[in-house]
Amino acid sequence: MNKIKKSFLFMLCLGGLLSTQAQDKAVVKISLPNQGGDTVKVTVVADDLMANESTENIVLSSDGKYEYSRECPQIKFISLADKKGIFGVVLRPNETAVLTGESLADAHISGSAFYDSQEKVNQLEKPVNSEMAAFQQDIMSRANSGKYDEDSLKVEMKERSVDFEKRLTDIYKSYLQQHPDDDYSVFLLTRLVLDYDANKAFLTPRVLNGKMKPLVQVMDAMAERIKQRMQASEKLQPGKVAPEIKGFDINGKSFSLDSLKGKVVVLDFWGSWCAWCIKGMPKMKEYYQKYKGKLEIVGVDCNDTETKWKTAVEKHQLPWLHVRSIPKENDISVTYAVTAFPTKVLIGKDGIIIKTFVGEADDFYKSLDEQLSL
Repeated sequence: MNKIKKSFLFMLCLGGLLSTQAQDKAVVKISLPNQGGDTVKVTVVADDLMANESTENIVLSSDGKYEYSRECPQIKFISLADKKGIFGVVLRPNETAVLTGESLADAHISGSAFYDSQEKVNQLEKPVNSEMAAFQQDIMSRANSGKYDEDSLKVEMKERSVDFEKRLTDIYKSYLQQHPDDDYSVFLLTRLVLDYDANKAFLTPRVLNGKMKPLVQVMDAMAERIKQRMQASEKLQPGKVAPEIKGFDINGKSFSLDSLKGKVVVLDFWGSWCAWCIKGMPKMKEYYQKYKGKLEIVGVDCNDTETKWKTAVEKHQLPWLHVRSIPKENDISVTYAVTAFPTKVLIGKDGIIIKTFVGEADDFYKSLDEQLSL
């Protein structure tokens, strides 16, 4: 009898364990009939939303179907990309998302109340996104024809981009404020980071402390970093003294930015995950060699693990100094108010900031020539 009782108790415990494990699984059912046999790239975003954690390719069946699943003890972000478009999905424990359409570019999502809400917002976004796509196509057409004024085109692109962004932001704010007890409204906080606290205040305690709580915690930390960056940016104008950086370089040696006074210095904020950062490395190497002895580059790696950082430096054979920005320990990206990658901060021989460059652009190299040919 005791053996029977023990076996029964064991089965109960095992059943409870299996039940818990089952709840930790998230599923995405894909059905794209016109994309049969196509490859879809799945990108998993890191929990802090600052970089990609992993990528893999899946192949749709001949009738365009695939069931993607993974262990998911808490919410996780993934993006799916085919040759026509990209579709983002928030994986939630014990929930199934269903994607259907001609391609990912026009797919619809369903499967639970959360995904029904995403579909509603996607449809609200659709007219603006369609207009954006048409504008981008028009810009490319004009650029390829060569019949355009570069300065006026830049002004037009900036004005339209601001307009598109405002219209989308208004959609997100309106939905969140009208649906304060909707889990998807918590996700919309990721689109409203510049006014995070005000929008978060609309949401109910239930959604803030429920299944979406891990995201709220990540966003709280992100919002705090943004505040710190905004405060730091006031000290980073041209003519200001470059904030000191102290820590250890890639070889474990003590590093101090002040020790480089007497040379023109470039702080290059980058990451192994940043395609544009990597694309600019060959020209960076060219200039590093061109002004050897007069120029020092300090690569500041962001949003990588230590292993990925060191592997990338070795893979791309980057010959300059390297340090790593480490959140909560030595977050150099916050000190220098970095919000986009690559960002390059040009510092004079006297330690005074000359200019900050965002993106990969020729004017950065023109400024280097101006400073180093003196």
